[in-house]
Amino acid sequence: MYTISGGRADALTAVRLLKSKIKLNGMVKSNDGSSAKPRQSSTYRTHEAINGISTLSGYNARRVPGACSMTDPKRSHAWWTMGLEVDESGTNTVTGVSITARGDCCWNRLQGARVMIGDTPWTGSGSRKNFKSCGVVGKAVVRGGSGVNEVTCPAGGITGKYLAIYLPRKRTSLMLCGVQVHSQT
Repeated sequence: MYTISGGRADALTAVRLLKSKIKLNGMVKSNDGSSAKPRQSSTYRTHEAINGISTLSGYNARRVPGACSMTDPKRSHAWWTMGLEVDESGTNTVTGVSITARGDCCWNRLQGARVMIGDTPWTGSGSRKNFKSCGVVGKAVVRGGSGVNEVTCPAGGITGKYLAIYLPRKRTSLMLCGVQVHSQT
């Protein structure tokens, strides 16, 4: 577990340092040991897809808003995706996903985001037909720093190799300050 004390600049530096240290061969290793190579539909300024990976236990998105991933607000149908660590059968059974929203503003934009699991890489909104729905972020979006938004997959979970979070709206950014995948053991 990592603890951040100090101001926003110190916290942002610590987040960037931790995220750079967990990159392994183009993959990302998250706290729970899952592998990923995150991508998103577009990137707004320096808010890269890698910033959507949860790297700090108890991370407070209100304190470090610059550490979140963010798609271009001028584009529609935003998405964020990553590969899942797979078992011997080549798949992963996902039971749920925890998503940390931004805390300084705009957390409600996460409302209606669809969490999906599939066996082929997500390449855009046309990929929906190859993915199964785990669930949708509801109307009562939890503000970052106050908790996480839990999306629970149907009983038994959904088996797949890729996670996608898709926001089917026009001209809205998808902002993720932490994504944690829960799997069956």
